Amino acid sequence: KAGDQAKTLTTVLAGLAAIGVGAVAMAVKKGVEDYKEEELIVAKLTNTVMNLKGSTMANVEALQSQATALQKVGAYGDEVVMSAQAQLATFDLTSDTIQTVIPGLMDMLAAERGLTAGTAEAKDMAQMLGNVFKGNTDRLTKMGFTITDAQRQMIEFGTEQEKAVAVGQILGHTYDGMSAK
Repeated sequence: KAGDQAKTLTTVLAGLAAIGVGAVAMAVKKGVEDYKEEELIVAKLTNTVMNLKGSTMANVEALQSQATALQKVGAYGDEVVMSAQAQLATFDLTSDTIQTVIPGLMDMLAAERGLTAGTAEAKDMAQMLGNVFKGNTDRLTKMGFTITDAQRQMIEFGTEQEKAVAVGQILGHTYDGMSAK
């Protein structure tokens, strides 16, 4: 009887070991996939920013530093932040402008898509905000934002930095602090 129990225990332990090895293998695979995704996002951010007139690696590094800092205090990983930054850069926005609006964008992402939103959702929000910089404020008003005449004029006729300030005010009024841990 003891021999049968030992065989059963050995079988159970072998099964548990196999499950453990499988779980470790899956975790390693996911880690590698996440690393590859982040590397692609960093490459896109770097390429997009470096294609902007007057940009240097210092601009890219400043955006990466912002992403790392926001990751420490917010709900999103740096890959989500950098994904949004890269998308905003496709609208020919300077790194200073991107840094100005990213905190508000992350707060809006948290409020609109939840704290588990990923890179795709961040890119969608950044795409929408990029269009706001081109003067299309309709999407913001459809989302329920109140935009003053002064803010609308700053977005329509202002410099890039004035537009960033107006967008930051609009987002901050509604969503300030939503993405904080």
